[in-house]
Amino acid sequence: MLLSNTKSNLYAKVKEPNAFALFLVNCPDIYETKITDQSTLKGQMKKIAFCCFSLFFLSACQRDKIDIQDTGRKIVINGLITSDSLLNVRLSKSFYYNSNQAYVGSDSLNNARVFFYSNNTCIDSLHLVSDYRPTDMDFFYHSNYWSDRTLPLPGKEYKIVVKAPGYPDATASITVPNLVKLEKLDTSRILVAPDPNFPDLSNIRFKCQISFSDPSYETNYYLISVSKISWREWWTEKLDIRITSQDPLIEEKLARFNDVYGIVFSDKVFNGEKCSLQFIIDANEIGMPFVENTWQSGGKPIAFYKTVVYFKLYSISEEYFWYIKTLNLYNKNFGNPLTEPVMIYSNIKDGYGIFTAAAVSSDSLVFLPSK
Repeated sequence: MLLSNTKSNLYAKVKEPNAFALFLVNCPDIYETKITDQSTLKGQMKKIAFCCFSLFFLSACQRDKIDIQDTGRKIVINGLITSDSLLNVRLSKSFYYNSNQAYVGSDSLNNARVFFYSNNTCIDSLHLVSDYRPTDMDFFYHSNYWSDRTLPLPGKEYKIVVKAPGYPDATASITVPNLVKLEKLDTSRILVAPDPNFPDLSNIRFKCQISFSDPSYETNYYLISVSKISWREWWTEKLDIRITSQDPLIEEKLARFNDVYGIVFSDKVFNGEKCSLQFIIDANEIGMPFVENTWQSGGKPIAFYKTVVYFKLYSISEEYFWYIKTLNLYNKNFGNPLTEPVMIYSNIKDGYGIFTAAAVSSDSLVFLPSK
């Protein structure tokens, strides 16, 4: 850049466009700035100084190729064992970051042996299943290894050991938190303005409040979720229900994009006290009987029998709380080169993933066909 000064005029000129022309196209007056009014001199010089600094900053940037060492493959364990379900986990395998074999479905681990221990005694082994079985971890994935008989008990510690040919043994231990009982569920209907663009949708919302007593002798972590099971003539469906809440107790959320399916919090502001938390669900998420039955076969409606909506209070382990917290931070920072890298919490030894636990207390509402 050349700067020249005459008796009455100050000029700033760039010799010729270069690699930074794309940047300078947003500041065309930098190529030739003629200043005749001394009152604008300070502003113009600030602009010139800013662009000079920007050119210097950009010129210092370059793309480097980093060769990340391939340290071999490991087993990936993802498991949330709960007091209301048989032992189950999702097993897969890791890939090298630029492997041409890393595609959806290629991470399956179908030849593993899975052992569960309690008090240093093997109490069960899990087996591979090919059919889909709903779990409380469906928000993240579907479990593919199941027990046929063992329900985890609150307050007990469990250890998982996974063995597979060609991989180091992956292990983890977790203690199932003590059960905190959902003491009361209150619901009330509220009406919102109908949507003129979707006249068939229900304008009913349910204002819900869950109450429970927090134990004072330990730090507790909680998750609240809502789901439904609908029985129809030919099939049964299980779906998570979205939650809307601005309750100040909430610390983290389980969300797909902007849809929240779980709210997470600790007892740091109500330790040892009774807690009540409020949220809203949409009647359209429940479906029938609040929306019209449009399912038909042969010109006849498919019968709808009932829908049960489950409100669940999870007493989750600290490990699960930190997994959710770091996962949310990772998703928030993803693609932003100006943020610090985020390591998602893992408690797997010689492997990857998360192995965690929860004790579950629940209540439910039953909706029958409208007459």
